[in-house]
Amino acid sequence: MEDKSGFKNTLLAVILSAIVLFAWDYFLGPRASVAPTQKTASVPGTTQESVNAPVSSLQTGAIPDPVDNKIPGQEVTQRISRDVALTEEPRIPIQTPSLRGSLNLKEGRFDDLLLVKHRIEAPKNSSPVILLSPKQANDSYYAVFGYNVGGVPLTGAGDQAGLWKIVKGDQLTPQTPVIIEYQGKKAIVRRTVSVDDQYMFTVQDELVNQSDQPISVSPYGIVKREFTGPIPASEYVVHTGLVARADGALIERTADDIEEIGTEKFVSSGGWVGWTDKYWMTTMIPPQNAKLEMRAVNLPNNGFAGKQIDYVTQAVTLKPGEKFNYRQEFFAGAKSVEAIEAYRDKHKIEGFEYTVDWGWFWFFTKPIFHVLQVIYKFVGNFGVAILILTFLMKLLFFPLANKSYQAMSKMKALQPEMEKIRTKNADDPVKQQQALIELYKKEKINPVAGCWPLLLQIPVFYALYKVLNVTLDLRHAPFFGWIQDLSAKDPSNLFNLFGLLPFTPPDFLHVGILPVLMGITMWVQQKLNPAPPDPTQAKIMEFFPLIFTFILAPFAAGLVIYWTFSNLLSILQQALIMKKSGVPVKLHFKSESSPATVNDNKKPKG
Repeated sequence: MEDKSGFKNTLLAVILSAIVLFAWDYFLGPRASVAPTQKTASVPGTTQESVNAPVSSLQTGAIPDPVDNKIPGQEVTQRISRDVALTEEPRIPIQTPSLRGSLNLKEGRFDDLLLVKHRIEAPKNSSPVILLSPKQANDSYYAVFGYNVGGVPLTGAGDQAGLWKIVKGDQLTPQTPVIIEYQGKKAIVRRTVSVDDQYMFTVQDELVNQSDQPISVSPYGIVKREFTGPIPASEYVVHTGLVARADGALIERTADDIEEIGTEKFVSSGGWVGWTDKYWMTTMIPPQNAKLEMRAVNLPNNGFAGKQIDYVTQAVTLKPGEKFNYRQEFFAGAKSVEAIEAYRDKHKIEGFEYTVDWGWFWFFTKPIFHVLQVIYKFVGNFGVAILILTFLMKLLFFPLANKSYQAMSKMKALQPEMEKIRTKNADDPVKQQQALIELYKKEKINPVAGCWPLLLQIPVFYALYKVLNVTLDLRHAPFFGWIQDLSAKDPSNLFNLFGLLPFTPPDFLHVGILPVLMGITMWVQQKLNPAPPDPTQAKIMEFFPLIFTFILAPFAAGLVIYWTFSNLLSILQQALIMKKSGVPVKLHFKSESSPATVNDNKKPKG
């Protein structure tokens, strides 16, 4: 019997550690997410715009599916270009250091926003990211704040929706809020819209009952999104889709979840609701003491896959001439960690920081990010910050790793004695194993201690993996040379000789310079370790660097930089310990042949 326990335990430990970190985060995290409710049956004849106006019935504890408020000519079946759509309705320009766009006076929609500080591609001359688009355009994405008066939208819906008129201001900037007004049949609303220098809009309304009868008023907010092409799938590492806070619990639903459920409702005291992408988000924030009903709605498919996220608050009754003041916030922009946390504190938005998907192990992931930020402020390059972080993590785990490398050095020094035991007890596997165990005890060696350096890398690897994928700060962050985006994979490719050959290999053959360097460092580190005694084990281990090269090739370049530099530091540390222990520092290229499978007793070449 060969000494296979060390190899098996090491491999099993690595696999189980990775499974625990990644699978736990996928199935259980992030944060206490509410389970989907039962699917709500669709209502025959319900049209796309009839879903648009939530009907308040908080007194009965639910938002009924709208059935009878269909409006002719409301469906948008033909799409036009975004530029043309922006010319069809009157607008007020929006200009801030972070945003550019316009406020649509029809329904008072937020339907035109560009993120001027963020580009679609890494080059600085690339077009800015488009966040919101008009309802007539491809991939429409917009938000509306309104009121149900007696269960009917004050401004109407669809093509019948009325226009707001400008009372004051011709451009919305952080210094110049605008005032607009809507005259309804029973009430008039005067709205003041303001914006800060980042991504938060404030909508302050004064509604007056102009009728001679009491009216029931329910404020609502809607985020509606339609996908002309395929709906982007929610990535494993970061949630995209519905995100909400209801009664202290985080709610996350992907587009597929909403499509399967149909209509899902949540009741909450306070909270917020919106739609999040990987780096961008729109979020409606009503008063945090309001009684809310929220919904996620899969819209009827008129050739465009649509999703609507909305909320409606507790109805209030206004006497003739009575006023009602209501303030709501609307976040529309990039998910900057610093900005999100500042808004949480300034506006007292409970749980707003969870819109950045730190994962189940947030207590490890967030500190890694903040350490990177601190280092970045000193060095000005996130790639260099990753290298310094790697070095700091090596210092942190130095004592444990040192013991591990000392154990491996002893194991390598004991190879001749171990070989004698195998040769002597070649016909008695049980006795051979017992003799090896006694040798380990005598020399105070743990045969699985060599797995610790790799195991210690996994939590840091996972945390950095999350940081690179969910934080805006590292998006399009350059390193040096050909690496201009640390959050994207290495753009070079071994299989077209790094761009020298004029063709693009398929994705599964995309292996850049960084993954190749990582594979080489892993191979060198493997060759410094004691050779597995079993030829089968040795062959399997020899393929590990190649396998990991292909596994890490599609990962973010920053992650491969971390792994490669960590390997280099481990090689240096291991070589120094071997030299100090009197073990020759040389790479083994042939494993010792086991007497159980080879009949000669020649001393193997090292």
